[in-house]
Amino acid sequence: ERPLSDARVLRVEPGRFGVTGPRGDEIWRPVSGPISAALWDGSVVWAVGVNGLWRWRPGPGRPMAVPLPGDWSARALVGLFRDGPYLWVRDHAGVGAALDINSPLPALVGEPGPLPVETPDRRVVAGGRQVEARLGESRFLVDGVAQDLDAPLDAITEYRDGLLIGAGDQLRYWGGEGTLGEIWRTQTPGRSAAIFALTDGRVLLVGRRYGFMALSFGAH
Repeated sequence: ERPLSDARVLRVEPGRFGVTGPRGDEIWRPVSGPISAALWDGSVVWAVGVNGLWRWRPGPGRPMAVPLPGDWSARALVGLFRDGPYLWVRDHAGVGAALDINSPLPALVGEPGPLPVETPDRRVVAGGRQVEARLGESRFLVDGVAQDLDAPLDAITEYRDGLLIGAGDQLRYWGGEGTLGEIWRTQTPGRSAAIFALTDGRVLLVGRRYGFMALSFGAH
Protein backbone atom coordinates (compact mmCIF):
# COMPACT_ATOMS: atom_id res chain seq x y z
CA GLU A 1 0.00 0.00 0.00
CA ARG A 2 1.14 3.55 -0.72
CA PRO A 3 -0.39 6.72 0.79
CA LEU A 4 -1.70 9.09 -1.88
CA SER A 5 -3.14 11.68 0.48
CA ASP A 6 -4.39 11.81 4.07
CA ALA A 7 -7.44 9.70 3.29
CA ARG A 8 -6.57 7.69 0.22
CA VAL A 9 -4.34 4.67 -0.26
CA LEU A 10 -3.31 3.03 -3.51
CA ARG A 11 -4.01 -0.65 -3.03
CA VAL A 12 -3.20 -3.68 -5.13
CA GLU A 13 -4.98 -6.96 -4.48
CA PRO A 14 -5.28 -10.13 -6.58
CA GLY A 15 -7.51 -9.24 -9.52
CA ARG A 16 -8.17 -5.76 -8.15
CA PHE A 17 -6.41 -2.42 -8.20
CA GLY A 18 -7.88 0.70 -6.70
CA VAL A 19 -7.86 3.65 -4.39
CA THR A 20 -9.62 3.32 -1.09
CA GLY A 21 -11.02 6.30 0.78
CA PRO A 22 -14.02 7.58 2.73
CA ARG A 23 -16.25 7.18 -0.33
CA GLY A 24 -15.19 3.61 -1.05
CA ASP A 25 -12.96 2.19 -3.75
CA GLU A 26 -12.21 3.61 -7.15
CA ILE A 27 -11.39 0.72 -9.45
CA TRP A 28 -10.59 0.15 -13.09
CA ARG A 29 -13.51 0.63 -15.46
CA PRO A 30 -13.00 -2.30 -17.84
CA VAL A 31 -13.89 -2.59 -21.51
CA SER A 32 -14.20 -5.65 -23.74
CA GLY A 33 -11.00 -6.40 -25.59
CA PRO A 34 -7.53 -4.82 -25.49
CA ILE A 35 -6.99 -1.08 -25.91
CA SER A 36 -4.37 0.06 -28.44
CA ALA A 37 -4.29 3.85 -27.97
CA ALA A 38 -6.07 6.65 -26.15
CA LEU A 39 -6.30 10.44 -26.01
CA TRP A 40 -7.64 13.04 -23.60
CA ASP A 41 -9.51 15.97 -25.17
CA GLY A 42 -9.98 18.03 -22.02
CA SER A 43 -13.26 16.47 -20.94
CA VAL A 44 -13.39 12.90 -22.28
CA VAL A 45 -10.97 10.02 -22.75
CA TRP A 46 -11.29 8.39 -26.17
CA ALA A 47 -9.74 4.96 -26.72
CA VAL A 48 -9.54 2.47 -29.58
CA GLY A 49 -8.81 -1.22 -29.73
CA VAL A 50 -9.74 -4.51 -31.31
CA ASN A 51 -13.41 -3.94 -30.49
CA GLY A 52 -13.73 -0.40 -31.79
CA LEU A 53 -14.06 2.98 -30.10
CA TRP A 54 -14.70 3.81 -26.44
CA ARG A 55 -15.51 7.01 -24.56
CA TRP A 56 -15.12 7.65 -20.83
CA ARG A 57 -15.78 10.81 -18.85
CA PRO A 58 -13.74 10.57 -15.61
CA GLY A 59 -16.07 9.89 -12.73
CA PRO A 60 -18.25 7.07 -11.44
CA GLY A 61 -19.71 6.20 -14.85
CA ARG A 62 -18.52 3.32 -16.98
CA PRO A 63 -16.90 3.58 -20.41
CA MET A 64 -19.33 3.69 -23.31
CA ALA A 65 -18.85 1.84 -26.60
CA VAL A 66 -19.25 4.28 -29.49
CA PRO A 67 -20.95 2.83 -32.58
CA LEU A 68 -18.94 3.31 -35.77
CA PRO A 69 -20.43 3.73 -39.24
CA GLY A 70 -20.29 1.14 -41.99
CA ASP A 71 -17.55 -1.49 -42.01
CA TRP A 72 -15.54 0.53 -39.48
CA SER A 73 -17.61 -1.18 -36.79
CA ALA A 74 -15.84 -4.46 -37.66
CA ARG A 75 -12.28 -3.13 -37.87
CA ALA A 76 -9.62 -3.41 -35.19
CA LEU A 77 -8.32 0.10 -34.53
CA VAL A 78 -4.77 1.00 -33.51
CA GLY A 79 -4.64 4.81 -33.33
CA LEU A 80 -6.60 8.04 -33.04
CA PHE A 81 -6.17 11.82 -32.87
CA ARG A 82 -8.31 14.97 -32.71
CA ASP A 83 -8.41 17.50 -35.51
CA GLY A 84 -10.73 20.34 -34.52
CA PRO A 85 -14.26 18.99 -34.22
CA TYR A 86 -13.34 15.64 -35.74
CA LEU A 87 -11.91 12.46 -34.26
CA TRP A 88 -9.69 10.46 -36.59
CA VAL A 89 -9.33 6.71 -36.12
CA ARG A 90 -6.75 4.45 -37.78
CA ASP A 91 -6.82 0.75 -38.62
CA HIS A 92 -3.98 -1.78 -38.91
CA ALA A 93 -3.49 -0.98 -42.59
CA GLY A 94 -2.81 2.69 -41.82
CA VAL A 95 -6.16 3.81 -43.26
CA GLY A 96 -7.80 6.65 -41.34
CA ALA A 97 -11.33 8.00 -41.13
CA ALA A 98 -12.59 11.31 -39.73
CA LEU A 99 -15.65 11.08 -37.50
CA ASP A 100 -18.06 13.84 -36.55
CA ILE A 101 -18.41 13.04 -32.86
CA ASN A 102 -20.80 15.92 -32.17
CA SER A 103 -23.63 13.87 -33.66
CA PRO A 104 -25.60 11.36 -31.57
CA LEU A 105 -24.21 8.67 -33.90
CA PRO A 106 -20.71 9.45 -35.23
CA ALA A 107 -20.74 9.93 -38.99
CA LEU A 108 -17.90 9.75 -41.51
CA VAL A 109 -16.59 13.08 -42.76
CA GLY A 110 -15.18 12.77 -46.27
CA GLU A 111 -13.57 9.61 -47.58
CA PRO A 112 -11.21 7.37 -45.58
CA GLY A 113 -7.62 7.33 -46.77
CA PRO A 114 -4.01 6.55 -45.83
CA LEU A 115 -2.48 8.43 -42.89
CA PRO A 116 1.20 9.22 -42.24
CA VAL A 117 3.07 6.58 -40.26
CA GLU A 118 2.87 7.22 -36.52
CA THR A 119 6.18 7.74 -34.76
CA PRO A 120 7.00 6.01 -31.46
CA ASP A 121 9.19 8.95 -30.41
CA ARG A 122 8.08 11.02 -27.43
CA ARG A 123 9.56 14.35 -26.31
CA VAL A 124 8.50 16.17 -23.16
CA VAL A 125 9.92 18.81 -20.82
CA ALA A 126 9.96 17.90 -17.12
CA GLY A 127 11.20 20.43 -14.60
CA GLY A 128 13.09 22.27 -17.33
CA ARG A 129 14.78 19.06 -18.49
CA GLN A 130 14.54 17.77 -22.04
CA VAL A 131 13.26 14.19 -22.10
CA GLU A 132 13.49 12.00 -25.20
CA ALA A 133 11.91 8.57 -25.24
CA ARG A 134 10.79 5.91 -27.68
CA LEU A 135 7.90 3.60 -27.00
CA GLY A 136 8.98 -0.02 -26.76
CA GLU A 137 12.53 0.77 -25.62
CA SER A 138 13.89 0.16 -22.12
CA ARG A 139 15.67 3.46 -21.71
CA PHE A 140 15.09 7.18 -22.22
CA LEU A 141 17.27 10.29 -22.22
CA VAL A 142 17.14 13.21 -19.80
CA ASP A 143 19.23 16.11 -21.10
CA GLY A 144 21.11 13.51 -23.14
CA VAL A 145 21.84 11.20 -20.17
CA ALA A 146 20.44 7.67 -20.45
CA GLN A 147 18.02 6.41 -17.80
CA ASP A 148 17.39 2.66 -17.83
CA LEU A 149 14.11 0.85 -17.24
CA ASP A 150 13.63 -2.84 -16.52
CA ALA A 151 10.70 -3.10 -18.95
CA PRO A 152 9.87 -1.51 -22.31
CA LEU A 153 8.31 1.95 -22.16
CA ASP A 154 4.55 2.02 -22.84
CA ALA A 155 3.57 5.57 -21.83
CA ILE A 156 5.21 8.73 -20.49
CA THR A 157 3.96 12.17 -19.45
CA GLU A 158 5.14 15.17 -17.45
CA TYR A 159 3.83 15.34 -13.87
CA ARG A 160 4.78 17.83 -11.13
CA ASP A 161 8.18 18.74 -12.59
CA GLY A 162 8.87 15.04 -13.06
CA LEU A 163 7.63 12.12 -15.12
CA LEU A 164 4.98 9.48 -14.80
CA ILE A 165 6.08 6.38 -16.69
CA GLY A 166 4.22 3.22 -17.59
CA ALA A 167 6.62 0.34 -18.25
CA GLY A 168 5.45 -3.25 -18.09
CA ASP A 169 3.11 -3.68 -15.13
CA GLN A 170 4.58 -0.71 -13.25
CA LEU A 171 3.57 2.91 -12.81
CA ARG A 172 6.63 4.95 -11.84
CA TYR A 173 7.29 8.52 -10.80
CA TRP A 174 10.63 10.10 -11.64
CA GLY A 175 11.52 13.47 -10.18
CA GLY A 176 13.81 15.26 -7.78
CA GLU A 177 16.31 18.07 -8.10
CA GLY A 178 19.56 17.71 -10.00
CA THR A 179 19.66 14.36 -11.74
CA LEU A 180 16.18 13.07 -12.46
CA GLY A 181 15.73 9.76 -10.63
CA GLU A 182 13.01 7.30 -9.72
CA ILE A 183 11.18 8.25 -6.51
CA TRP A 184 8.54 5.54 -6.32
CA ARG A 185 6.81 2.82 -8.29
CA THR A 186 3.72 0.70 -7.84
CA GLN A 187 2.26 -2.28 -9.64
CA THR A 188 -0.63 -1.98 -12.07
CA PRO A 189 -2.80 -4.80 -13.42
CA GLY A 190 -0.91 -4.81 -16.71
CA ARG A 191 0.66 -2.65 -19.40
CA SER A 192 -0.39 0.96 -19.91
CA ALA A 193 -1.81 2.35 -23.15
CA ALA A 194 -1.71 5.99 -21.99
CA ILE A 195 -1.23 8.25 -18.96
CA PHE A 196 -2.77 11.73 -18.75
CA ALA A 197 -1.89 14.26 -16.04
CA LEU A 198 -4.75 16.77 -15.63
CA THR A 199 -4.46 20.36 -14.49
CA ASP A 200 -6.55 19.62 -11.36
CA GLY A 201 -3.93 17.13 -10.12
CA ARG A 202 -5.72 13.95 -11.15
CA VAL A 203 -4.01 11.30 -13.22
CA LEU A 204 -5.92 9.20 -15.74
CA LEU A 205 -4.57 5.75 -16.52
CA VAL A 206 -5.61 3.70 -19.52
CA GLY A 207 -4.57 0.06 -19.36
CA ARG A 208 -4.24 -2.10 -22.43
CA ARG A 209 -6.42 -4.81 -20.92
CA TYR A 210 -7.90 -3.19 -17.81
CA GLY A 211 -9.71 -0.14 -19.08
CA PHE A 212 -9.72 3.24 -17.36
CA MET A 213 -8.94 4.64 -13.93
CA ALA A 214 -8.59 8.06 -12.30
CA LEU A 215 -6.17 8.62 -9.39
CA SER A 216 -5.74 11.59 -7.07
CA PHE A 217 -2.20 11.73 -5.74
CA GLY A 218 -1.28 13.48 -2.53
CA ALA A 219 1.94 15.39 -1.96
CA HIS A 220 5.11 13.35 -2.43
